[in-house]
This record gives sequence, C-alpha cells and structure tokens, in this order.
Amino acid sequence: MEIDGEESIKDSISLISFLSKKENLMCCIPGVTSRNGDKFVTKTKVGFISIELNGEIKDFEVNNNVIKNTIEIHGAGMEVVVKTTLDVEEKVLKWKVEYEAKGSLAQSFRKIIDGQAEKVAKDIISCSLEKSGALK
Repeated sequence: MEIDGEESIKDSISLISFLSKKENLMCCIPGVTSRNGDKFVTKTKVGFISIELNGEIKDFEVNNNVIKNTIEIHGAGMEVVVKTTLDVEEKVLKWKVEYEAKGSLAQSFRKIIDGQAEKVAKDIISCSLEKSGALK
C-alpha cells in the first residue's frame, strides 16, 4: 500500500536538519518503549489487540533535501516493511510512505493494519514538523 501527502512549512532548513538525523526519526516513532542503536521495541494496538513489536531502521539516506528510510517491524504473526521518502522544498514537505505487511495476523486484520499504518505515518510526520519548528 502507498500513501502520500504534502504539508506546508515555514522553515525548510530546520526541517532538513531535523530529518537528517536518524535519532530524530526514532524519537518520533509512536509507542517506542526501548531503543538499542537502530533497533527498538514498540507497543501498539491493532484493533482491540495490544501487541509488542520489534523494529529496526534498516536504511537511512540523506541526499540534500531528500531523506529516505526503511523500517522493518516484526512480531505477533506479522512482518511489516515501511519505506518513506521525504522531499523538503522551500515551503512544502512532500512525503510518500510505501508499506507491505505479511504474515497470518497481517492477512486477518488487513483493513485495521492499513488504517494503523496510515495513522503512524501521519503521526511521525506531525511529530517531525512540530519538533523541528518547521510548521507554518
């Protein structure tokens, strides 16, 4: 599945600076209960089920104003790969998130997981905009 969007910003320089640091991405992932380098544990709800998932930032690339990352999440009968591209322009942040969920739980709760993935993506974007001071 793929979702994308645009956000108006006032300060592209501070946003690029914030997004260029892997630890800032980690700070904006919702529900993180522990971290160890690029690995983390997060607690989340999928529908009415609370689950603990293990994640890892597998790839993090900064090329001027374009930031790309890949996060893998495992646990509770599912594996999710999330690829994010952030393109910071002068007055707008363009973002695209692609993800693939596999496993028995992922298949059983496809619609709920799709909704949760979209919410988490938007939460990370909102957190990044807020913490960087780039909001309009």
